[in-house]
Parts: sequence; structure tokens; C-alpha cells
Amino acid sequence: AAAAMCIGMGSFSDPIDVPGLAHILEHMLFMGSAEFPDENEYDSYLSKHGGSSNAYTEHERTCYYFQVKDEFLKETLKRYSQFFISPLVKPKALEREILAVDSEFYKDLQNDAHRLAQLRYEQFSCLVGLTVADLEAFIPELLSQLYVEGLCRGNLSEEEALNISDIFSLNFPVQPLPLELRHKDRLLCLTPGAYLVRDASVKNKLEKTSVLKLYFQIEPDTGTEPTRTSALIYLFSQIVAEPFFDQLRTKEQLGYQVSCGGSTMRRILGYSFCVQSSEYNPMYLHRRVNKFIGSLEELLEGLDEESFEKYRSGLIAGKVVKFPSQSCEASYLWSQISSKRYCFKMWEKEAEEVKTISKSDVIDWYNTYPKPTSQKCRRLAIHLWGSNTNIMEEEASMKSAKTIEDIRNFKMSSEFYPSIC
Repeated sequence: AAAAMCIGMGSFSDPIDVPGLAHILEHMLFMGSAEFPDENEYDSYLSKHGGSSNAYTEHERTCYYFQVKDEFLKETLKRYSQFFISPLVKPKALEREILAVDSEFYKDLQNDAHRLAQLRYEQFSCLVGLTVADLEAFIPELLSQLYVEGLCRGNLSEEEALNISDIFSLNFPVQPLPLELRHKDRLLCLTPGAYLVRDASVKNKLEKTSVLKLYFQIEPDTGTEPTRTSALIYLFSQIVAEPFFDQLRTKEQLGYQVSCGGSTMRRILGYSFCVQSSEYNPMYLHRRVNKFIGSLEELLEGLDEESFEKYRSGLIAGKVVKFPSQSCEASYLWSQISSKRYCFKMWEKEAEEVKTISKSDVIDWYNTYPKPTSQKCRRLAIHLWGSNTNIMEEEASMKSAKTIEDIRNFKMSSEFYPSIC
């Protein structure tokens, strides 16, 4: 059995003067509660009963999760729920966990998966003077955004699934938060024709890797059914991904990480191109990606019907293939819950949608959204400058793009999409 609890606040909710507070609280909630004060009691119980636990802090949410043998789910939930009802903040544990979080941060600076996350890094020097009172004052605000969404999966009857649900409701004896008061994620809405650039330098001075990520915002994916635009993005990526890799990675040898694909966030459809390189700065990478994007109309026009059909058939076959594992299937089902679609056979509907798309449809989609001269083309480029590059080179380049100097002012002056999920 497994369970997860999500809080609708993360590092973006940190006080301005104490970045990293949500992350340190993620660690501290495991340090005991009023009912189970021993900070090792929870981990010890899980270890004795074939279980494990962990947690992570994202920009807009913090998630705590565990797994344990089925017969011990109820007792584990008693301990787990107390983290969110009556957590204890111990001075010695706080000092220790600040060091642990600091170590975790600097370790991640050398991890490829965290390159872009360095654009919004936590200044752990601000945590050194953090007190128990500071943390206790922040806990009610964090826990006010607590919410529960459930997925019972397995060889269960409806009655058994409801019994498991009752275990959660009994261990969290609070009234459901009204819908209008629940946390809602909203994504920034780029204006038509927007071309924005955000620059940052790596924090690890030994890190030579530079990153270019070019994001195209498309449109909201509303409703519970798959949209035609979403299907077009899948097929466009099926056609473009290999030529993009071949040109920039194999032929030009720009970097060791070259990829592109759909980039849906909060059900706002998008498409991204990304290159990581230890040899070239992000401005040069940006120019090369722009050149490739400009050549796509010719590539799509030159695609014969037989080749197009192979791409389309390959995508359809990939949509209807069985999940390789239960964990993959569970992740997919959970994505339908978190996105508030609740369509648990979406892949079949997507495959049917792809069957109706022609080559001219893909070309029209390219001309409408990614093509630089289109009024509906909306772009945001992230430049992460490695330690062997000079960010001042930016001054003489990308004259058609607007540089984002102040993130907070930019967000305050921007429009946002209504919350969909």
C-alpha cells in the first residue's frame, strides 16, 4: 500500500527574506509530532514493516509519500497524519536539517536534471539564523493549503476501496476546504507575438555547462476530451524530434543533451527545444535552434505521404501499446486526477484523434504557432550561462527579444490564465 499528501505551497511561497523555508519545513515535518515525539519513530515503524518514505519540494507544491505492507497502512497513517496536525519543531533537529538541506542544494548544482532550476535557487545562507519561532509561524500558512486527492488502484472491490478511503478521512478529522478556497495554480499568459529572454549564470563556478531552453506557448487544453491541438503537437514532435537531434547533436555537435517535445504545464499546451553544451554559450545555441526552426516549413513540405503515414502510424501504435509496468500505469492514472480530466483511457481517444490529421494540418499548425513570423508565435527563452562563458555577450544579440530583468515586476505586470487544474 502507498499514500501521498500534497500541500499547495512550495518554494514560490517562501518569504522574500528567507528563501528555502518551504524546503526546510519539508525536512522538519518528519522530526516527530505531539502524539509520536520520537523523531525516529516513523522511519523505524516503516522499516520494521517493509516500508519507506520520502518527500520533495517543488515551486508550487510539497509532496510527502510512503509505502508499506497493506496490513500496516492504517497504523502508518496514524503516524503520518500527525505531521500535518501537531508537528514538533526541535532546535537541535532544525540545526541539523539546515545543514542537510544546504548539502542537498550544492549536490544538485552538479546534476543535469537541476540545471534550469538554478534560475530560482535557494539562498541557504539566509537559513543560518532561522529560529524555531520562525518555522512555527510559517507552519500554519503552509498547512492551510493542505489538500488530499486519492487513487485506489489494484485488485480491489468498490467496498475495499471505500474502506481505504475511510482510513484517510478518519486520520484527517477536518472539514473539506470549500472549492473556492482551495489552492489554484495559474500559468502566466504570454502576449501575442511575445519574444522574451531570461538570463542567469550557473552558481557552481566549476560548472561549464550552458543551457538553452526555448519554449513556445500554444493554447489552453480545456475540457475532458483530447484536443486536436494536443494531437497535432504529438505528431509534430514525432516528425521533428529526430531531425532536430541529428542536425544539432550529430552534425553540429553542439552538446550532449539535445531534445524537443511537448511541454504542457497546468494544461496549457506548449512546445520546447532544449540544448545543453559545455562548448558553446546559450546565445550561440539559441541562434542555431532558431535556424533549425526556420527550416521546418521546408522539411514538412518536403515530406512525402508514405513517410508521413509512417510517422502517424508509429505515433498511433505507441498510444495503444500496453503499459510496461504497474508504476507507469499508476503514474498515468494519477496524471488524469491531478489534471482534473478523469478520462482514464485517454490514450485511446488520442490515437483516434491522430488518425484524422493530415500533413497539411501539421504544416498549418507550424505556421500558426512556432513559425517566428506568425502573430500567434509566443516565445520564452531561458539562457543559463556556464562558468566558461561571458553573459555580457548578450548585449549585442537578440535585438528582437525583450530581456526579463526583474522576475517579480514581470509577473506583477503580466496576465495569467484562469486555473484549469
